[in-house]
Amino acid sequence: MPRAKLPDVLEFWGHTWTHTKGRRGWIGPAITDLEDPMLAAAVESQRIVRKDGRYMMLDPWITLNRFGWDEDDAEGMTYTTVDGQVIPLGDADEEEGL
Repeated sequence: MPRAKLPDVLEFWGHTWTHTKGRRGWIGPAITDLEDPMLAAAVESQRIVRKDGRYMMLDPWITLNRFGWDEDDAEGMTYTTVDGQVIPLGDADEEEGL
């Protein structure tokens, strides 16, 4: 069974992760001098990477699956495009090019 399409904006570990068309992965928060311990641990366990001064989640499904998240949890999620337009949940898997 194919995986459901993830929304363009994820809220994960208390941070916003945004997928931009044409880029691989979801862009997260900026790396600061006082690094978030949770994000640092996620880098060490290879769930996210540091790139261009930001954290990036290259494959959110791997991270979400390893933390016990499944497609049933998506029921309460709001699917949005990068510009903030809400996609009705029933249409999220059918949207093309977002």
